[in-house]
Amino acid sequence: MPCPESREPERKAPGLNARLVFAICAAAIGSGFQHGYNIGVVNAPGKLIQQWINVTDYARSDYAEVPTEASITWIWSVAVSVYCIGGMIGGSLTGFFAEKFGRKGGLIVNNIFAMIGAILEGFAYSARSYEMLIAGRIFIGINCGLNAGLAPMYLSEISPVNLRGAVGTVYQLVLTISILISQILGMENWEWVLKYFGHIF
Repeated sequence: MPCPESREPERKAPGLNARLVFAICAAAIGSGFQHGYNIGVVNAPGKLIQQWINVTDYARSDYAEVPTEASITWIWSVAVSVYCIGGMIGGSLTGFFAEKFGRKGGLIVNNIFAMIGAILEGFAYSARSYEMLIAGRIFIGINCGLNAGLAPMYLSEISPVNLRGAVGTVYQLVLTISILISQILGMENWEWVLKYFGHIF
């Protein structure tokens, strides 16, 4: 008498659990928020920052030479654009960090760049140094370039196959939400916003 075919019990596709949700939130919010926030944080208070650059430059000349509009625009343009240069540096270092420290370890080590950038940006106003603002934007750019490579890589590796697509979009979702938050908070008190809110994660 032929033996009936043995059937393996159907395995239920793995779903979300508390540890996975925590890891997703830590990686996506911790990295995506920094990335999006620092993209938009200088947009809304742009005029205020340019006025501060104007006053700072004027004071440095012992109030003898009024800065030209072209020089103020150039300094402001550098402060904004160096973020992209830092991002390119950070993006090119993603492979090295991923292999040297691992995905999660790379994200943790990457916080060093965020801390340096936060200190430089946050105290630029009180130190009356737009050079500190520029340097801080470079370090934050490196941080965000690494986040953009390491965080999605980490999320795709820790998520179950059936949830990989959904989990992969969380980083971009958090990024766009944080851009909106930075635009709202950055309309006034820009030095306070740069100092505290952009780097608490």
